[in-house]
Amino acid sequence: MLRGIKYIIFDLNGTLVIGSYPSWREVFENKLGLERKGREEEELSLERLRLMAKGARSFEEVLLRLYGVKNPREIKGRAFELYTSSLGLRENTVDVLEKLEKKYRLILCSDTTGVAKEVVKKFNIKKYFTRLFYSCELGFLKSERKFWSEVLSNFPSSEPSEFLVIGDSPRTDIYWPKKLGMHTILIRSAISSPDDYVEKPTGSIEEKPEYTIETLKDILNYLDL
Repeated sequence: MLRGIKYIIFDLNGTLVIGSYPSWREVFENKLGLERKGREEEELSLERLRLMAKGARSFEEVLLRLYGVKNPREIKGRAFELYTSSLGLRENTVDVLEKLEKKYRLILCSDTTGVAKEVVKKFNIKKYFTRLFYSCELGFLKSERKFWSEVLSNFPSSEPSEFLVIGDSPRTDIYWPKKLGMHTILIRSAISSPDDYVEKPTGSIEEKPEYTIETLKDILNYLDL
């Protein structure tokens, strides 16, 4: 049983949202019919996606550079819609969030190039969270200490031990929260993407959570509700 928790931080992809993402190349070139203008080596690489997820490059900039589109904002909107078309909420997501928000302050943390904002809007779940932290706005990925330090700095009167982090990635959702003194729960991942730029687990003891669960409803077993 976890006691003294005031804040619950949720990851988005693979935790609350499940399904599969296509590759960006499939979306841009096969579904939208864009023709690449840049050199072959200037494709949308994982490294470029990481830079976008850290806010160092915008989607519009990449569209202009790779495809020379005249209306990058419009193309971005259409691409995001296609990119998220096979996603859904994990079972019991709304029920669990509604129960938890009655006692805890809920926070969302996501590594994202900007897509997570559209996903949150698509499934109408922003209303459950008091704060939302996106890597593309903070300038750091969740695999970096500074991401979590920045999140904690927004709650200066609270201790790390008052936070519980729930996510599907040992490296991005468990490692730094655990080292910084937060509580952690790992949920079975249910997301796939051919363009997965998130840092992979190393198997270190620091990536081991306090608890591992299979469903969102299992969270309720560890909280003093």
